[in-house]
Amino acid sequence: MKTTYQLLIALAMVASMVGCTKYEKDFNLDELSAKQDRLNTQILQRLADAPNGWVIYVPNPDTAVLSATPIILRFDTASRTYTSKSPFPVSNAGTPTLFDVSSATGAPLLSFASGSVFSGWNESGGISDFFFKVLNVGQDTIDIQPYRKGQTYQSEGGIPMKMIRLKAPITWFDNPFNLRSLLLSGASPFQKSSINVLQLTYQNGSAPSALSMAFFAMGPDDLAFLNAYVPFNRDMKMYPAAVAVNGDPDYFSLYHLGNNSFFSHVDNGFSPGWLFIDLPRAIIKKLKTDHLIVRAVSNDRAKVTVFAVDKNGNEVITGLLEARP
Repeated sequence: MKTTYQLLIALAMVASMVGCTKYEKDFNLDELSAKQDRLNTQILQRLADAPNGWVIYVPNPDTAVLSATPIILRFDTASRTYTSKSPFPVSNAGTPTLFDVSSATGAPLLSFASGSVFSGWNESGGISDFFFKVLNVGQDTIDIQPYRKGQTYQSEGGIPMKMIRLKAPITWFDNPFNLRSLLLSGASPFQKSSINVLQLTYQNGSAPSALSMAFFAMGPDDLAFLNAYVPFNRDMKMYPAAVAVNGDPDYFSLYHLGNNSFFSHVDNGFSPGWLFIDLPRAIIKKLKTDHLIVRAVSNDRAKVTVFAVDKNGNEVITGLLEARP
C-alpha cells in the first residue's frame, strides 16, 4: 500500500511538470506578438491597396429596416488617417481623421478616433461602437464587427458587417444638394404646395408605400438646443427640421437633412417621446428605411428622386418626393 501511495505521488509530480512545460510552449509570447504584428501589417497593406477606397454598408439594428447606410473610406496608412463620404455632413468635411490597427484585445482591432463619423454615430445610437474587431481579411472584403453591442452590461460583439473594396468610385455624395433651401425656403415648391407626396417602391416585392409630408423650419431656440445637445445634430451635423405626416400639422416629427439625404432618427435620450421616438419610429416602420439618398432634383425643384441600398450595396428602395399643385 505504501509503495502504491508513493507511486501515485510520483506520477502526479511528473504530470504536473509535463503540464507546465506544455503551457509555456503553447503560449510563447514572442511568437504571439510576432503573429499579431504580421496580421496588423497585412490589414494595413490591404487597406492601402484600394485606389477607389472601401465602403461599409452599415445595417440598421431593426431587422425590419431594409436599408443599410453606406460609408465610403479612403485610408492613408502612412499617416494613419482616413477621409470619408457618407449621408452625414460630418463625414464630408475633408479633414483627415485618425485611425489605427492594433492588437490590444488579442485580436486585430480597427479603431476610429473620436470626432469621426463613427464616434458621432455611436454617440447617436446608430452604431454600437467605433472600435471594430477584424474577423477576416480577404482580397476584396474585410469582415469586421463592432467590439461592443452598445450597452454596458451586454456581451461583446455588435452586428457583423463587411468592408468592400471598391472597383469603381461611388459618387453618391460628390455633388451636394441644398436640401435645406429645397424643402424649407419660402420660394420652394415644397413650401408653396399643400401636398408633398413621397412614393416608394421596394425591390423585394413589398407593397409600395406613400406618405404625405409637410416640412417646417425650426425656430431659433429649438435649433440652438438641438445643435448643442442632440448628438445626431451636434456630432453628425444633420440639419433638424420638422415634418407633419398625412396632413396633421399639430403632430409632427423631427426630420433631419444632410447634403444628400433625409433621415428619420429615433433618439431615446430626449423628450417629448412623440417627437423624438414615437413618430420617427412610425415613419421608419412605414417606409421600411430610416433614410433616403437623393439621386437627382428636377429643374423646377418640385421633384426629388431618391433611393436606398441594402447591406450588399444593392438598391432595395427607389422613389419620388413630389410637390403637387
